[in-house]
Amino acid sequence: PSKIFPPGGEKGGGGVIGVTGATASLRGKPVTAGFAPAKAAQRMLAQSLARQLGPKDIHVFYAIIDGGIQAGAAGGSGKMNPDDIAQTYWDIAQQKKSCWTFELDTRPFCENW
Repeated sequence: PSKIFPPGGEKGGGGVIGVTGATASLRGKPVTAGFAPAKAAQRMLAQSLARQLGPKDIHVFYAIIDGGIQAGAAGGSGKMNPDDIAQTYWDIAQQKKSCWTFELDTRPFCENW
C-alpha cells in the first residue's frame, strides 16, 4: 500500500501522513458493528505503514477524533473546533524524530468515554 503514497516521499527524504480515526477502532459497541471493524482495519494499516515508513523518515500517526466537530466551536460548547484539531495535527507533524507520536486520542472535555 505504501507504494501509492506519499508520492516521492521515500526518495525525497521524509514526510508526514496523518490518518484520522475514531474510538471505534479500539472497541466496538452494538451500534457500531459495521463501523468498528473498518476503523480497526484502518488503525492496523496506519500502524503497518508507520513501521514500514518510519525508517525512511516518514512519520505516520493515527489520530482518534472522539466527539462532535463544529466550526467556530468555543471552549465550553462540548464540540471540537476543527481549527484546534488542525493545530494538533500540525504540532504532531513538527515533532522531532527522537520522539514521534503514533497514536493519540482527542476529545472535548465533556465527552463520555
